[in-house]
Amino acid sequence: ITYLRLPNNVYNKKPERDFIWKGFRELRIVFKSLTNYPQIRIFLIAFFLFSVGVQTIIYMASIFGSKELGLSSTSLIITILLVQVVAILGAFLFSKLSGTIGNLRTLKITIVVWALVCLIAFTLDKDQRFVNIYFYSLGGLIGLVLGAIQSLSRSTYSKMLPDTEDHATYFSFYDVTEKIAIVLGTFVFGLLIALTHSMQWSVLFLAIFFLASFIVLSFVKKTRYVT
Repeated sequence: ITYLRLPNNVYNKKPERDFIWKGFRELRIVFKSLTNYPQIRIFLIAFFLFSVGVQTIIYMASIFGSKELGLSSTSLIITILLVQVVAILGAFLFSKLSGTIGNLRTLKITIVVWALVCLIAFTLDKDQRFVNIYFYSLGGLIGLVLGAIQSLSRSTYSKMLPDTEDHATYFSFYDVTEKIAIVLGTFVFGLLIALTHSMQWSVLFLAIFFLASFIVLSFVKKTRYVT
């Protein structure tokens, strides 16, 4: 229904044949332009670092629960549903908080919570009593900051962009940065499993990325629009 209401191609433009290479060229232009915008560059580094942790946790959480903690499919489904429900509340609460103390401070709080998630996950063991309850609680904590860190980072980034009509390319670069973080995160996670034969050490190592992103984010200066 939504697509039916989209306007037709009023300019009657035909797609360019080299649109793939054009996309790479535009991303390269944005990458070079970051030398003129050091604050955006610093923020993207912080974004890349915490995205390594966030995206890896999202992708590997169910595997961690089933393989490392021996949880059933039912427990994993309950956790996933819990994450989605709590994420609604988390997005609302952190939105209110950012309006009070600013985006940067709120973003730092979410990063600290994500690091705490890694530390708690490291202490979990399948032989623990009520380990499924602990995992549910961990899922609730993830849900609390999942939507918050994504929306806060995107809104903060949008406020830092230069005065240009080509914001789409800057957001494409933002998305590519996140995708590269996913690749790196899963690679590091798998490598540590191969070396330590344990997912717990892999999860703990992700906390280093959150710590590094917190430090880098501290160098982002507040402005009239970014608080």
